[in-house]
Amino acid sequence: RGKLTVKVIDSPPNEPPKLVAREICEELAANTEDVEIGYVRGRRQTVRALPQPAYLLPRREIPTGSVWVITGGARGVTSLVARELGSRFRLKLHLLGSTPLAKTDPSWRDLDDAGLKTLQTQVMRDALAAGASPHSAWRQIEKSIEIDRTLEGCRNDGVAATYHACDVADREALAAVLEKIRRADGPITGIVHGAGDQVAGRFAKKKPANVARVLGAKLDGTAALMALTTDDPLKFFVAFGSTSGRFGGYVQTDYSLANDMLAKMVSGFRDRRPDCAAFTIHWTAWDEVGMATSVAGNVILPAIGVKRMPVAEGIAHLIDELQADSHETEVLITDHPGGVHSDHPIMPTAHQLQLHERQRNLIARAPLIDWVYSDSETSAVAGATLDPLADPFLLCHLDEGIPLFPAVMGIELCAEAAEILTNGLKPVEVRDFKLLNGLQMAVSNVHRANVQIDIDGDAATCRLGGDFYDKQGRYTDPQRQYQSCTMRLSDTVREIAIPALGSPPTEWEDVPYPDDWRTRTGNKSGTVFYGPALRTLKAVHYQGDIAWGRLVAPPLAELNGPRVGDRWITPPALLDGVLLGCDLFAAHLHNSRQFPHAIERLELGRMPREGEKCVSRTLCLGRDDRHMVFEFWLLGQDGSVLAHCEGCRFVGLGRQA
Repeated sequence: RGKLTVKVIDSPPNEPPKLVAREICEELAANTEDVEIGYVRGRRQTVRALPQPAYLLPRREIPTGSVWVITGGARGVTSLVARELGSRFRLKLHLLGSTPLAKTDPSWRDLDDAGLKTLQTQVMRDALAAGASPHSAWRQIEKSIEIDRTLEGCRNDGVAATYHACDVADREALAAVLEKIRRADGPITGIVHGAGDQVAGRFAKKKPANVARVLGAKLDGTAALMALTTDDPLKFFVAFGSTSGRFGGYVQTDYSLANDMLAKMVSGFRDRRPDCAAFTIHWTAWDEVGMATSVAGNVILPAIGVKRMPVAEGIAHLIDELQADSHETEVLITDHPGGVHSDHPIMPTAHQLQLHERQRNLIARAPLIDWVYSDSETSAVAGATLDPLADPFLLCHLDEGIPLFPAVMGIELCAEAAEILTNGLKPVEVRDFKLLNGLQMAVSNVHRANVQIDIDGDAATCRLGGDFYDKQGRYTDPQRQYQSCTMRLSDTVREIAIPALGSPPTEWEDVPYPDDWRTRTGNKSGTVFYGPALRTLKAVHYQGDIAWGRLVAPPLAELNGPRVGDRWITPPALLDGVLLGCDLFAAHLHNSRQFPHAIERLELGRMPREGEKCVSRTLCLGRDDRHMVFEFWLLGQDGSVLAHCEGCRFVGLGRQA
């Protein structure tokens, strides 16, 4: 028989039908191994798993003493997670499970395997004598003992934990339990949705009732938890998935479906509630506890080469992810390289993993770059997540109240990508920089930007693109082109020649920065509102077609926000201050406002020191109907040239009233 082609082809609801039909036909004709493909306006996207250790990401705080709901939380994997989270962060835990507690003897919690076997025999005999199901009677007692052990362990750890018998797929019952929790301890801060069920079996033999139970625990429970906590100040929503949701699983059709759909629901929830760290964590089977320790799991997993994950490792992964300030909504914890999933189309190749290992330290220290996907030493795509609610260079750079990505940050992004790909070379010159489109950001959306970088000798060609949302907040283009440039790279920083610039003035005019963007119109602070992190230009002085500026180099940490990378390659805040000076100069000369549009050549010298007092000298070279052209020098406190720019072209926005 011929090979079966299976693909999921996704597109936005407003994609033109004829375009969707063409995309489907082209995808089927391509005969690729990709299973999950997205098309937006004809642009093809695929899913790729990228190595990104959580401990290298910015950190997020888990509030001590907050109220958390953990489903499936009194037995198995989630019971161990609950105890660790509760004891480490002193949380108030509410554990939800579908098992009504049976009456148990406190001494039963200390029984060993032999003691439990004896108890099982007695319980089953008593049930048989009473005309009840022996198996059901023992399962009820066995689960109740496990729940009792969990609650006793929490008490011994000093953790406040309450158990609630509730089927999370029953929305009315769940609503009543959540309201009871709020009355007892207050609003809910965190949710760990670990409830799940599976009944392994070949697809043709699966029973509808069992399938409904598998889907209900994962999906109906997720939908109910999301809907019923709309008014709670949720900071975390974590769902336990499975590698079967991403890769499929033998005799696990319904379980795989449930976990994949779970991840999609959580991703949509993160879009609706960006203030909540919502993600699904897909992991392999745990050792000692969980569904994979069943008799079937003990047979199937070794046969297909799956290694179980130790309990301590699984808990450590989860806490790392909770504390990582990441915008990823789907996290994959897989086996070692060469494991059972290593040849899947979404997984990195051995060569890509080798490249990543070489690049890892530079990626960790890069302030903007989150990941690099490269097949060779000369070509790569580097990605960055831009958060208008957290990044100071966006919060402090507003156009009519909307965050506007500074052009100089695009140059920094390209510089970081070049350094990572070349294993340490730095840009000493930027040529042919073009601002193709301005990147304005809807405040509610996290934007993903990427740099396509290609190395040829000592030159790097860079193209910055990324997400584009229309004014209604709809995702309409996954690869809008924003900037392009070519960089010349070197392992040493050269000194830039200093021309006869004349002496700086002795009299200066302070730059009046407004405290609110709404008061910007009509003042002399420039086209864009600047917040504290970017107010490096302190004063200006005009002499005909020459403008001088006084600047102070800020601590680069002020641009980091929650980011941990400290290896800035360029001085973006100072360069942005010089560009602001050009804008103010245009207003002084012609009463017009200007945005930077292109740079013919930008030489980069040494990095400034924190707090260093700098001077800029800007020369207006000319003006036409649309553009003004400037040349500027940025000098350090010792008189050395930090940057020299030729052919800096600004585009006009019209005259000001």
